[in-house]
Amino acid sequence: NSRVNLHLQPGLLGLAGTTGTGFAAGTSNSADQAESAAWRAIQASCWPADLARQCREFLEKYPFSQQAEAVGLYQQEALAALEVLRNPDVRLFKTSFVLPSTLAQARLAEGQTDLHRAARGDKDAAARVARLYRESRTETDQPRYVGWLQYAGALGNGIAAYELALHYREVGQPLLAAQSEALALKLGYSPPRSLGHSRK
Repeated sequence: NSRVNLHLQPGLLGLAGTTGTGFAAGTSNSADQAESAAWRAIQASCWPADLARQCREFLEKYPFSQQAEAVGLYQQEALAALEVLRNPDVRLFKTSFVLPSTLAQARLAEGQTDLHRAARGDKDAAARVARLYRESRTETDQPRYVGWLQYAGALGNGIAAYELALHYREVGQPLLAAQSEALALKLGYSPPRSLGHSRK
């Protein structure tokens, strides 16, 4: 048998030994970047339906991610928030999960954080967003103020429920005022004075 001698140039020999490793590293980096982007999108999401979908897709793609446990919790919270939003007594829609246009620049970051927390069903964050709309005092923002109070109360914030009762009394809706006051009491909030007194 004749012997065949192969002579590889030093540069080609090095390339042959590292090409597979380099490709694998590049693929891994791309996957890590995609996972990081998906996680950032979840952290920025401010609508419960979108958040729940993003969490589901993340867990399907990255079930062994270090963020999987947190994403699973976010998903549960978003789904619970969606159930509250399906309540016919809560008039809050996707278009309302934004900050008031009149909000000062210095408060945007804090407000955005509260929006995200509210999308996960945080009752106190929802109440804070409601008060941002109360401060706005524009005609288009007042229905959102009421909707956010309804949402916060339905999530379990007794103070928000009582504030909603005061609002209903001020606009001449005693039946709704009584219902909201009853919810506030059920949630353990004790009004400091009679509902008939005007809000200071």
